[in-house]
Amino acid sequence: LRLDLPSPFPGLRSVLGVDALSAWFAVPVLVVGGLGSIFATAYWPARRHPHNGRRLHFCYGLLLASLVFILLARDGTSFLIAWEVMALTNFFMVTIEENDLEVRRAGWLYLLYSHVTILGLFAFFMLQHQLTGALGFERIAAAAPPGARSAIFLLALVAFGIKAGAMPLHSWLPPAHAAAPSHVSAVMSGVLLKMGVYGLLRATAVLPPGPLSWAAVVLAIGGLTTLLAITFALSQRDLKRLLAYSSSENI
Repeated sequence: LRLDLPSPFPGLRSVLGVDALSAWFAVPVLVVGGLGSIFATAYWPARRHPHNGRRLHFCYGLLLASLVFILLARDGTSFLIAWEVMALTNFFMVTIEENDLEVRRAGWLYLLYSHVTILGLFAFFMLQHQLTGALGFERIAAAAPPGARSAIFLLALVAFGIKAGAMPLHSWLPPAHAAAPSHVSAVMSGVLLKMGVYGLLRATAVLPPGPLSWAAVVLAIGGLTTLLAITFALSQRDLKRLLAYSSSENI
């Protein structure tokens, strides 16, 4: 199912769509996100937190909306806008207690990594546009230059690997988990990290079959993350940091 919408940017399309992959990843967004919103009504009520309660609830709802639009986006413009909204709203929630120096540091580190991801995705879509003539998730012909295909694969792996918490691109994850409110940490573990997996699946689906070295790189990163993340998790005394490393290991 695809829906073409008028775009505010001349010459660009705005296309939304639903398929089995986006529907599957929508399940944790709706289930975990819905449970988190129920938990937040008692955990962080606006009447007890007049300075930041409304901001937290607004950003939480906007975050869930951006996650849904990421799953629906079928063109590069819509995907990048939704991804940026996801990054910014989560930053404002991670730094909800901005008077704490450690919280501010965690928030800025998260924002730095998020915009490295944005730059990687921008390069990904630009390179894909050169090969297909379209700014979106369009199939790339097998006749495309091998170097360009490898560059697209590496851009997708780095950009979405950061969001998935893959090592050694994970250092934003434990401090952000520790700084965020509990229901936001739950969404980060249960949903946000999965957006990295979704993005990698969506991006690599446009590529023709690649060399064996691509698989070797993914397996090496996965094996490294599995071993190191669970080792770091065992040494944690902060429960949220433990869950952050455990979530990275599971991904």
